[in-house]
Formats: sequence, C-alpha cells, structure tokens
Amino acid sequence: MTGDVNEQNINRFGRFDTLKSTVDRSKAKVYFERIEGATIPPFKLNMRIDKYLQEFIFGQVEEFLGDSQIDTHEESQNVSPKPLVFGDIKLYQANQVLELENAVELGSVTFKTDTLYEDNPASLLSTGCYSELKQLGVVSSHVLDTTLTALLELEQVTKDLDLPLYQEGQSGIVWALKEAREGSVVDEFIAVAIQYAGDESYKPFIDNIIYDGAKSALFASFVVLPKMAYSKLKAKHEQQKERNAEKAAIESSPNVIDFKMNKKLAEKWKGTQH
Repeated sequence: MTGDVNEQNINRFGRFDTLKSTVDRSKAKVYFERIEGATIPPFKLNMRIDKYLQEFIFGQVEEFLGDSQIDTHEESQNVSPKPLVFGDIKLYQANQVLELENAVELGSVTFKTDTLYEDNPASLLSTGCYSELKQLGVVSSHVLDTTLTALLELEQVTKDLDLPLYQEGQSGIVWALKEAREGSVVDEFIAVAIQYAGDESYKPFIDNIIYDGAKSALFASFVVLPKMAYSKLKAKHEQQKERNAEKAAIESSPNVIDFKMNKKLAEKWKGTQH
C-alpha cells in the first residue's frame, strides 16, 4: 500500500477523508492532550489528526487511532488532570478532575463579586482555549481575571494552612472551577483531593479529612479556608476601589498633578512620602 500512496494522491477518491471521518474527535482530543500535556484548540486538533493518519497510512505508526489507544477510561490511577494554562497559573476544570479514579471531592466554595459579568468573547480569542472557557461560563477577559484572582487566593490560603496543594506527580488539593455565572461575577470552585498510587505519605490526610473530619485539625482548617480567602479578596477589592476613586478624582481635577503618575516628579519626590 505504501508503494502506491504518496502525499500527492493520498486523498484520491476521497479515501483519506473517509478514513478521517471514522475518528472520534472527542476521544482523539483526550489522546493528543494526554501526550502533549496541554489543552489543544479545535484547529490544532484537526492538524494532529491529519498528521497521525498520514503517518499511519505511510506505515510510520503501527496502530490506527482507534478506541484501544484513546479509551477515555483512564488505565491508571496516576493519570494527571490537564489544566488550562495562563502564564504561571493553572486553571483546572471540575468536571474533568472529578472523573479521575484517584480523586475525592472535599467540598465547594462560591465567591460573589460586585463587578460586571461582561460578555466579550473577542477578548478571549488570544487564550487558545476559548471554547473550554465558554463552557465554564468564563465569557470575557474580565471574568477570567476575576476567576484567576479568586483561584490564587484559594491556593495561597491553602498553603498558609499547611495543606498540600496538588502538583503533577505529587498528591494534594486541586481547586477546580465548576462554573462562573451571572449575578455580578460568581465563581464556584470545587476542592478535590488527588492521591497518586503508592503515595503513602498522603494517606493520613485523606483518612483524616474525609473519614474522620469531626475530629481532625485538618478538617477544621479546611472549614475556615474559604472565609479567609473571601476576606482577602474583599480587602483587595476595597483597595482597588479606593485606588480607582483616587485616580478618577485626580483625572477630573485640572489643577491636580499626581507625582506618582509622572516619571520625573516620582523620581524627584521618591523619598518625600510619609
């Protein structure tokens, strides 16, 4: 077969398109994301499928992209969830994390802000994962920023309470986004404990916080965690409102110059602030 088929005639009589139509795209997405360790947007998925099928036809891979390779049932307890990545921040999707065999749901936290739930799809196109964000209710860069801020506070408070945060290859807690929705901006996060097979150091945490919660200091810490995170977010929001009000007052007054916004004045008066 490989002697008769080449890149120029690979789709003669529609044979390549026919073969491609037999591929389950949702399963193929899981397969390629598992290999690459990152979310793949639709246009890149199409390219990955084309390349794989060509390699299969030319005998460069041994197996067709079938169910045996891309079975959505995870073969191992050590499969890692695949986050949406924004710089150094990893946003996990609750529905994906909860499907893992080695995951245990601990509880949920809902944050409500008084900022506008802005619907602006164009502002998310550069992220490369617009469709995934839309499914979560994140419909603009503003909603995304608000969501990531809440996530960072949850993770920081988790660290402050000496609770283990999940890292790839290590057991710990994942704060996964269930949804963002209207009502200003409302973010609902699910706390999920992920345990890697053979990681016995994490077993006492699972036993205490899940099965003996009433007596556990860890459980008590987990209960106060959302309150601490919310208090920090509220304080940050109030500080931002004050800064915005100060900036608006300065901009509306033609006789006031804010030296902090003027590079030369800021340098000259650097040591005069009390």
